[in-house]
Amino acid sequence: MRKLIILLLILSFSISTYAAPLSDLNSETLAVSLVIDTSGSMAQTDPQKLRQAVADVFIDYLNPEDYLGIITFNSAVDLEIPMQQLKDDTIRSSIKSNLGPKLEGIADTDYKAALDKANLQLESLFNPDATKIIIFLTDGKPDPNPIKIPAGSQAMNKYMNGLWGTVASISTNKYPVYSIGFSDGIDVEVLNRIATETGGDVRIYKDAADLDTNLVKMLKSREKIVEELLAPQEVTSEVGVNVKPALVSDFWLKNEGYRKGEKAVISASLLAGNTRIHSGKDLIVESFQLMIEQEDGNKLNIPLYDDGLAEHSDIRANDGLWSNMISFDKNGKANAKLMMKGKLKGQEISLEKDIGEYLVEEPGNISLTSYDKKVWVKKGDILKIPLRLKNDSTFRETLFIQVDEGFGKVLTNQIDLEANSDKDYELDIELNPNLDKKVYNSSISLNPRDVNTTIDKSTIEYDVELVGSFESIRRNFAENSSLLLPLVGIFIGLPLLAFVLGLLFYITLLKPQLNVRGTLVCWEEANTENRTELDLSTLKKNKIIITLDDNKTADFKLSSSRYDYDIELYKDLVKKSSKFILGWKVLLSKKAITELIVKTTQPGIIEHEGDIFTKMSLYDEDEFISGEYSFKYIKPKTMRSKETDEGRNVLEGRV
Repeated sequence: MRKLIILLLILSFSISTYAAPLSDLNSETLAVSLVIDTSGSMAQTDPQKLRQAVADVFIDYLNPEDYLGIITFNSAVDLEIPMQQLKDDTIRSSIKSNLGPKLEGIADTDYKAALDKANLQLESLFNPDATKIIIFLTDGKPDPNPIKIPAGSQAMNKYMNGLWGTVASISTNKYPVYSIGFSDGIDVEVLNRIATETGGDVRIYKDAADLDTNLVKMLKSREKIVEELLAPQEVTSEVGVNVKPALVSDFWLKNEGYRKGEKAVISASLLAGNTRIHSGKDLIVESFQLMIEQEDGNKLNIPLYDDGLAEHSDIRANDGLWSNMISFDKNGKANAKLMMKGKLKGQEISLEKDIGEYLVEEPGNISLTSYDKKVWVKKGDILKIPLRLKNDSTFRETLFIQVDEGFGKVLTNQIDLEANSDKDYELDIELNPNLDKKVYNSSISLNPRDVNTTIDKSTIEYDVELVGSFESIRRNFAENSSLLLPLVGIFIGLPLLAFVLGLLFYITLLKPQLNVRGTLVCWEEANTENRTELDLSTLKKNKIIITLDDNKTADFKLSSSRYDYDIELYKDLVKKSSKFILGWKVLLSKKAITELIVKTTQPGIIEHEGDIFTKMSLYDEDEFISGEYSFKYIKPKTMRSKETDEGRNVLEGRV
């Protein structure tokens, strides 16, 4: 089965005698232009990107000699994949990887531009043996630019006339358009007309989950495709003897409800198996209607017609589709039900189908609660305008934004507002680079997507001043001076305070520690019983000199017949640093900041624990020998115990 998957899909679309003949669809080669909607609504409608899965069906199951081209559209149209044959798996994999990032939802929905591109793509393929078709995947309705072309306007009427001109051209080329719609916002009337005029068809799914269950997952099994899609759906007036028709509709109620005054088209049909039945030989329809029952008990019957009249929103007469327009004009809850009565092969039939309950509420109002009327921006920068918006609606609302084209363009032209919410929003505008430095009066238009939603300020006037670089710096400083000055004070004051406190800590805590304190006990080696205590603390000096030279002045003198050098005791810093840093260290550090040093002048030496030094650190209870004397250092008992964690450097001063 060379084209089983695609042929079955197309056959399942075929619903009328106007559809392309089976012999054409069974052509040797297929050329598919796949058109995918990537408008902003797709981000909510299809968050899992099932549109990629739909595309993968065609990428995976088309034969190597078949052609595939892929177009994406929103406000703009992009040719993502040129029309090409799927000759091998490398090409298929490349198409998939290139397509994925191109399916992000943004902006609006331009049906006409998308179908123009698809028509041109198929026209450009010169292969007389190829059967050319368009697959059109969308979640919405024609909405090319809600600001410039609002719904119901003369501009929209002109746009729709252009769309029908494009559809006529596609029909002339005999390219059937098969539409796949999924969401409760689909304009079935437009898609039905496209299908009718081009000989294609429409498949409508309630949402992405419905699309996944009833199309994507089904197409992953060839057996299921054969079972479900092989027989084309036909329209007939003749019904088998034992067939019981079913009442079906492509209409789904919106989960969020409806705004008062909103309208929608409802279509319904009778199915006998896979065949749609229209009035005729076997079927006489006495009444076909939508019954609305309000919560207050009132009932409204809306008749449905299969007469092809535009006033009944019916596309083609006697095609088995009964249609009409429903207007949601009364607030409150209501229940909708389809009802049909008539005769089938002479037997009375009465069918009902519950559509479900829905809620109608007043259209919402969006208010602009605060904004600055005078703003300025440096030339070349993005203009940022703060807005505060309030949505009083029970519905999720969308605002479209537009500025004067000569002034600039809005970088993001829509704002989404959750129901009953406030939102602070910063509007970014890229200014026209040719604007001079001066004041401009500019207007910003804000228009709700839904025509029933009101807004208290649809146009905002701004005085925008363009300034140079120097003026921008001056204004930024002036506007932020109340914040900058305290910050400058903090940045300057904190270091200054730290410096002053550090010096204070140095003077009060560290400087006293730089005086030599404690007691040095000394005795002659020849007379150990006769000991002298030298009180070092009373001198309050950083350096104390003990001399063995009788002719020299010193803090202390020791008599010696053999030596005439000095012994010096002084306090030194463990690590040199600035005074204010040392002040903080003495406050915060657990390590000793100072140490006591004992040193001899030449030719003196110090003997300590068998080693010889000329200088060494001195600790509590240390004993040493120098000259004819032995010494023992005793630290004062009131001295704060803060010894260094460093071990004694036994090499320093060693002889």
